[in-house]
Amino acid sequence: MTGSERSTGPVPLPAPLPRVRVTAPQTAASRGSLGALGPATGTGSTPAVRPQPSEADRLFVRSLIRSQLRLAVVCALGFVVSLAAIIVVSALPLLADATWAGVPLPWLVLAFGAYPVVLVIAVLYRRASRRNESGYRSLAEDS
Repeated sequence: MTGSERSTGPVPLPAPLPRVRVTAPQTAASRGSLGALGPATGTGSTPAVRPQPSEADRLFVRSLIRSQLRLAVVCALGFVVSLAAIIVVSALPLLADATWAGVPLPWLVLAFGAYPVVLVIAVLYRRASRRNESGYRSLAEDS
């Protein structure tokens, strides 16, 4: 390295570029045939205004939310109780020294006992949730 090739210090960074705001287009084509609030009015940019929901509609929605929350709490509690039961079973002294194919039995109980429980709870939740929603739909259509 010769004397003229020595670095004189850090190289200055270029000035940062200005920020640009990126937004999605707000046209009827980007929303499809239905806008955020209802079908397009024909102008291509303003959605039609929906009428205010009635007191019965509000009651039905509150009822649906309460039933879905109750279902979620019951499923969560069922999961916690079943997981606690699996842990208690795997901690039994009878199983502590048992092995199968060289793997301790409590490990197998924890590994293969929890996943079927989660699957069953998920299937039951989905079925009950759909039943709640179909009941809501039938009530909302009747009113």
